[in-house]
Amino acid sequence: MNEENFSIGCTGDVVAGDRILFKEATFTGSYHKPRFAGYRTIAAKVLKDSYGKQRAQHTFTLQVIDSEGTEPIESGKIIKRKGRNVYKQGTKREPWPNEDQRSFALDEKHVRGFNAKNDMLFDKYLCYRDCCLDPEPLSFDEWLNR
Repeated sequence: MNEENFSIGCTGDVVAGDRILFKEATFTGSYHKPRFAGYRTIAAKVLKDSYGKQRAQHTFTLQVIDSEGTEPIESGKIIKRKGRNVYKQGTKREPWPNEDQRSFALDEKHVRGFNAKNDMLFDKYLCYRDCCLDPEPLSFDEWLNR
């Protein structure tokens, strides 16, 4: 794996189409008693990203280019990772041939993230309003700023 190709820091700003390099912790043992096994470095192409409806968590679908370290993943395998895990140890990317196209994709991603977070907050407000025993529930703005 040639880490020199991944020359641009992009922690927090990965978009579909990026070729990224990140490190993640691996564990052995059971779900209830995990034991730290080491770190794995993954080079991958970002196939798509999405925001979950319930918590607006960012998730990436990645195609592994190369992997090394503890329990490496085979090249070509499709994996999913939460954004918080991709960004945790720092993330780097390769430059795009046309960085203006990437800038457009990044702006679009930020809009989707903003909308997902607003939708989640509004759903929480509706749940609060519908479950509230107060005969005069708070407006959305009042609830948001309480």
